[in-house]
Amino acid sequence: MLGRLARGGLAVSTLVLTLGTGATARADTAEEVNAAICAEALSGGDSAGIHHVVDPPPGASVHPGDVVIVNVSWDPALFATPSVEGAANCVTADGHAITNLSEIEGPTDNDGQFQTKFTVPDGLPPGASLCERAMVFTDGRSGGKSRTAMTCHVVARAAAAAPAPAATAVPAPASPADNRGEAAQPAAPVQPPVPVSAQPAVAAGPARRLPATGSGVRILLSLAGMAFVFGGGGIGASVGRRRPA
Repeated sequence: MLGRLARGGLAVSTLVLTLGTGATARADTAEEVNAAICAEALSGGDSAGIHHVVDPPPGASVHPGDVVIVNVSWDPALFATPSVEGAANCVTADGHAITNLSEIEGPTDNDGQFQTKFTVPDGLPPGASLCERAMVFTDGRSGGKSRTAMTCHVVARAAAAAPAPAATAVPAPASPADNRGEAAQPAAPVQPPVPVSAQPAVAAGPARRLPATGSGVRILLSLAGMAFVFGGGGIGASVGRRRPA
């Protein structure tokens, strides 16, 4: 008989599994129990009345980090009890079981439904075949075990990270040594434009000399009259005086 299963692994230490073939397997740890159940699930052929649907669909490419959802359904009439000992979904990579991706639940209701999921791990080579197969089981007297078909995905190369945008180089400010010997030149003053007269320039002719008038002329005439009077007086005196004999 199979002891109580915990989701993701068994919580008990020592169990004896009675497989559908009548053989028994002793398991001392949860990892050993998972490995024994998945070894049984991955062997043998498909069963009628049970199937599973996976998303992404079989044959699709998956990348590390992608989540694969598995929905298992079966006909409850396959088992003669209201509950089954366990429902398992086992995962392999290139034919090798990956127990830490496998999921086992039980005992569980014989309601015909079991859902689980797993994440595509890192480290698988591109092109690897990642497969899953489900199994629902009881002891041999209550219906034994029923397996789904094997479905597989192809592991794709991990998506490359987008390149970081190129940083724009900012020129460094010039140091004082770079400008040594270069005296700062003051900006030349801006001269305002010289206004241009709207009227044409007229060429100046020779200046016309005006006749002298006014007090200056009168002074000259007075001096001339005085000279004439005094000069005439002198002449008159000279004529009226006789020379001594």
